[in-house]
Amino acid sequence: MTRKFRENHKQPVPPPVPTAQVAPLITPLAVSIGEAAAMIGVSRTRYYELIEEKGAPSFHLDKRHLVSVDRLRQWIEAQHNDGGAA
Repeated sequence: MTRKFRENHKQPVPPPVPTAQVAPLITPLAVSIGEAAAMIGVSRTRYYELIEEKGAPSFHLDKRHLVSVDRLRQWIEAQHNDGGAA
């Protein structure tokens, strides 16, 4: 194969995929309060209110305030089954 042939028949290089569009390889076990709020469609402030008023799940790890994704799913299911009662 000659050099001229290789230069004239180069394969197009696709553009790089932005990191934000790549699916995460690891499903998080816990998320921040803001992420948990976004998952259930409320504001961060409202999620803090739900922690106080209805026992929404949360825990502290060092200086971070986190929410277990599994516990959040269970809590949402319990709210649905109880009609929203605490």
